[in-house]
Amino acid sequence: MATDPSEHLGLEDLLQAQAFKPLPNDFRVNNHVPVHWLRIDLQVPKELIGSSAWMQVTPAVIWEAHLHEANGTVQRAGLSLPLYQQTHPGLPAHFKLRLGASQVRLYLKVSSALPELTHVLLTSDRELKLELRQDALRQGVFAGASVLMLMLALINWLTTRQPIHRGFATYIASFFLCNMTMNGYVTTWLLPNSPSLSASLAVVSFSLLMAQTILFSIQIMELNQRLPRLATLLKGAAYLSLAMSALSVELTWISPLSRVLWMAHLLLGLLLLGVSLQQALALRNFLGWLVFASYLLFTVFEKTPLLSMIGLIPMYPEVVDVPKIGLLIQLLLTHLLLVLRFQNQQRLKDQADTARLEAQKERDQRQGLIQFLGMFGHEVRTPLAIIDATTQSLEMLPGADGPETRHRHQRIRAAVERLTRLSHEALSRERLEACSWTPQLRPIHWPDLLDAILQLQGVQVSHGSLNPHSSLSLPWTVSGTEGRLELHGFDDPPSLLADANMLQIAINNLLDNARKYADPGSTVTMSVAGSGSAIRLMVCSQGPALSAEERDRMFDKYWRRDEHRNVAGAGLGLPLVRQVAHAHKGTAEVSSQDNRWTCFSIVFPTNAS
Repeated sequence: MATDPSEHLGLEDLLQAQAFKPLPNDFRVNNHVPVHWLRIDLQVPKELIGSSAWMQVTPAVIWEAHLHEANGTVQRAGLSLPLYQQTHPGLPAHFKLRLGASQVRLYLKVSSALPELTHVLLTSDRELKLELRQDALRQGVFAGASVLMLMLALINWLTTRQPIHRGFATYIASFFLCNMTMNGYVTTWLLPNSPSLSASLAVVSFSLLMAQTILFSIQIMELNQRLPRLATLLKGAAYLSLAMSALSVELTWISPLSRVLWMAHLLLGLLLLGVSLQQALALRNFLGWLVFASYLLFTVFEKTPLLSMIGLIPMYPEVVDVPKIGLLIQLLLTHLLLVLRFQNQQRLKDQADTARLEAQKERDQRQGLIQFLGMFGHEVRTPLAIIDATTQSLEMLPGADGPETRHRHQRIRAAVERLTRLSHEALSRERLEACSWTPQLRPIHWPDLLDAILQLQGVQVSHGSLNPHSSLSLPWTVSGTEGRLELHGFDDPPSLLADANMLQIAINNLLDNARKYADPGSTVTMSVAGSGSAIRLMVCSQGPALSAEERDRMFDKYWRRDEHRNVAGAGLGLPLVRQVAHAHKGTAEVSSQDNRWTCFSIVFPTNAS
């Protein structure tokens, strides 16, 4: 050993002089990790000569460190050695120095994944003891907090059976396992005589941690739904990381594999941080920003040792435990996130259950109303038939052929027929809204259909005598003022297979809307036209033009234009028209022209007619 610090001997000179004693077989490990040699010259003040001090070595990951002193003694530390075989139990590596002269030269051999980041710090015996106590306390707090969070995650998973809680538990367990292997506890307590296996296990645990970080990040940020392509790529990276860890069985691969995994872990952290920021900006809610905050804090804390080793921030003894603090903060924020997310899901579930109950209640009420209307229609049908039959008998009595008497009889029979149609239409409306009505397709007899519709609209026509020509104009009240109702295309209408009752409801709703919302005293037209592919029934009226947004919402349930809020109605007529169209595999359409004409159409495809 070169005992004079003034000598400037190189490493090759020292090796040729056989200044270093060979290591016992117990400590010689062929792990092929990069080796870094440091020569350390200490200038010792007079007041400290004869005392002792401690040297702390802090690289990224120390696999093995040997300190060669001038008297030939060698101190050893590192993850490859059980703690009880090291010079002094403590993490990171600690070496006791005897300051016997004013100048002390030391040689430090470091085997590490990143030996060029080696950092050396001197401390006193008193400071070391305090630091070791603090380190034991930090390790205990980290282990206890990790176990507590793991138990909470397992309890949540067993309670809710949600995959995200299982992923969270696996994520915590992988971090705990990686910490146990990297800090030497596995080597000390489980594999004291198998350093090669410990080295492979350390690489595997780190690879498992990377994979679980990726998979849990996909779950917590819901990337399968939001960014499926990125989720697929990240899953591939996770499985590749696990596959690569199998190379650690051959010790010659540990060094390059460690470097690859280290750089991949660094890039992965930055990638996930960027993705969490993108998701927070996209979602713009508290949960999204909470995910980003957890990744940001963990990334900052985790990269602190690396930043200190490359000189960007000061090095201090506790720097190696800063990532653990960041991890605990991330776990706490993630647990809070899962609790809030579960509460939101529970609230949405309760709202869905409430909506289901209300919908079921409404269905039950509607079904009861349908049954009541059906019973009412059945009970009323007999008295109405009696009244109609009695009126017909009165018409045959002597003297009943007078104009005034005949007019009274016709009014009675018309009222009976109108009441019969109204009760039938009320029942039909309820069945249609409840979606419990299957259309009965039969050929439409247009005179009978028009006769029934005009009767309900209060247009006075002779019973069964409607025989429209190419254009028929009838007096009709529009917005409270005398207007006209014109019929077009009913002199030779196309044949149509449809449910007459459904069609009657739809046309009546269109005419009711035109009667209420058209310009007072204007003309409303109803027409039918057929082509090779469709048959179109159309009701057109004059009034304010509709905007594109209004046309898009016109058939929405309960929606009405703002200027029509004071007009009687509930916004259910046009949705019923659309239901009738859909029941016949057709469509309901609306068009608005600049010349103040608005047309509503029911289009029946001929292949469904």
